Amino acid sequence: MLDRKLKLFILVKDETKATAHAMPDEVVAFTEELDNPLREILYSAHHERQVFAVTKDSTSKAFPAMKDSNVILELSCHPNEGIFDFDGKPGTQGDLSKDLNRLIEGGPDSIGDREKW
Repeated sequence: MLDRKLKLFILVKDETKATAHAMPDEVVAFTEELDNPLREILYSAHHERQVFAVTKDSTSKAFPAMKDSNVILELSCHPNEGIFDFDGKPGTQGDLSKDLNRLIEGGPDSIGDREKW
């Protein structure tokens, strides 16, 4: 599960390029591998959040705009048990689990308008 050499990247949109979408396309920062720290958080008793350092990419076109900014990443890791009920058993999170399961199985239309807000 957490042995995939997971890294996270921070991207921004390069406004100098003409594209058909507004999705970010320029990597400006990245983390080191997070497998071991996330595993430690997952198996800890309280799943405390942890702050991770982010390395700015000095070769990025957006680096001059980002060089003076303070970028950190705060993450936690929790087990899926009780949130997503994949075995068809009632979730341990009560109504939250049932609503999430209903949304996953039936899509957004499975939740009525009054329940969405």
